[in-house]
Amino acid sequence: VSSPSLVNGKVYFGSQDKSIYCLDARTGKFIWNFQTNDRIKSSPAIADGKVFIGPDDGTIYCLNSSDGKLIWSTYAGGPIPVTFAASVVLRSSPIIIDGRVYVGSLDSNLYCVDSETGKIIWSYPTNGYITSSPAIADGALYVLSQEPNSGALYKLEKNTGNLVWRKEIPYQEVFWGGTDLHASPAVAEGKVFTSSNIKEYYAINATTGEVEWTYRNDYAGEFILCSPIYNEGRVFLVDHFSIVCVDSETGNTIWSNYLGYELYVSPTYSDNKLYVVTDQRSVHILNATNGKQLSMITTGSNSWSSATIYEGRVYVGNNDWNIYCFADNQATTSTIVLETDSPTYILGDSISGVGQLNPAFPNQSIVLSFVKPDGSNDELLPTTTTNGSFNFTYKPEIIGDLIIAANWESQKSYYTSAKSNPIDISIESPTELGLSSESVFIFIITIIVLVAVIGSILIFFKHKKKP
Repeated sequence: VSSPSLVNGKVYFGSQDKSIYCLDARTGKFIWNFQTNDRIKSSPAIADGKVFIGPDDGTIYCLNSSDGKLIWSTYAGGPIPVTFAASVVLRSSPIIIDGRVYVGSLDSNLYCVDSETGKIIWSYPTNGYITSSPAIADGALYVLSQEPNSGALYKLEKNTGNLVWRKEIPYQEVFWGGTDLHASPAVAEGKVFTSSNIKEYYAINATTGEVEWTYRNDYAGEFILCSPIYNEGRVFLVDHFSIVCVDSETGNTIWSNYLGYELYVSPTYSDNKLYVVTDQRSVHILNATNGKQLSMITTGSNSWSSATIYEGRVYVGNNDWNIYCFADNQATTSTIVLETDSPTYILGDSISGVGQLNPAFPNQSIVLSFVKPDGSNDELLPTTTTNGSFNFTYKPEIIGDLIIAANWESQKSYYTSAKSNPIDISIESPTELGLSSESVFIFIITIIVLVAVIGSILIFFKHKKKP
């Protein structure tokens, strides 16, 4: 089963039985399927109520996303028998931008097709199979081609298909042979991140086509089938049996996590987590900041499908002919601790307090509620700092008992929402302060002592003045 695509509560994916399927994303209920003429290894793209399927059988298809009925089909080289050395074979998946469909084909062409009519706007011939998916940025299109003597990265003008530059990607020697070049490029920060067949990844200047840095592992012997993933100055790579995070500017390693499994599909990034599907019946969820494993999901068979994250759920195709939907890893329980500097205040004074959200999560809005003695309610919305703390000040207006509570609504699937224990505060009148029996007794004793002291001083000076 190919990597699933999810839009508007529906999941779309291709299958080895030559069909495209549509299911209800929440229930898994079958909605429709469409039969093609070959096994589907690419992922469908969905836009404007249409489903677009790459030319796995040499034809590009456009279907109605609601019922799966054919809208148009466009010939893209027809069936081409081909044998690759890698155990997992991918196909180019379409990209839809500005009403155009961009996709590569085994006939060596990169196609640009009108999404409404299926008419070919332009095609560009390379010198080898195109199994990777194109990447588009800044009016340009980038695609890899598996050519006879070396791989090649092409930069084309998106609107016209004219060649801007072509960069040779040298093949690395494989003990058992093979020049498979399946990984798709990624574009960010004026660089194109791409790979050879094994061992090497490159950052290539998007303007000049020159290599800026190379990441190499001489001991890696597996074909690179996984595309580089970019996020905020970091590039995530599959290096043999490990996931590696490198600096996008230098290629220097930030962290590496050895999983010990064959990794045949690209990791998925979402909410600072990486979802890594292995060939050994598991999906590993890693912290993208430090690479530490957060949790693991087990599937019924091995998988050659990347995970897709949708509405807090993980969707992944499997080689047991199933599509799986998992709840994300169990959410971390969040808490809020709330404190004030006193349990009692005088009317007119301000209440000062602090709070702490755990786990520490910055820039989060905390809803502070103040239930007044008359039952009415006030709210404040402090924001957490980098360590999850927050401060507040509130000036009560009514005498009586005030109840303060804090609430945080989590927007992240891996944190629960949190609510603090309520704090009871007593608001007193200034005339009430200190009028308890104990306070009156202390006050009287204090006056008596003061009178006695003053009297003793006067008597002392009176006797001192006598001759």
